Amino acid sequence: MERVARRAYRVIGCRDYARMDIRLRDGVFYILDVNTNPDVSSDTSMAFAAKLAGYSYGAMLSQMVNFAAHRHPFLHR
Repeated sequence: MERVARRAYRVIGCRDYARMDIRLRDGVFYILDVNTNPDVSSDTSMAFAAKLAGYSYGAMLSQMVNFAAHRHPFLHR
């Protein structure tokens, strides 16, 4: 599943974060939807997934800001 999700992320051209709806059928993972700007409220699947990955809500938001800041030409010198 991770390989499929990472490949879809790259093919779509996602940056920083995204949420994917994935289903398993007959031993094959299928991407149903790639949401490149999912809701990041504290009670959403994005926040729950971050928690499962070991990130607090604040750390998740901080990481997202840091990803974007590293692309900024003025901030990333």
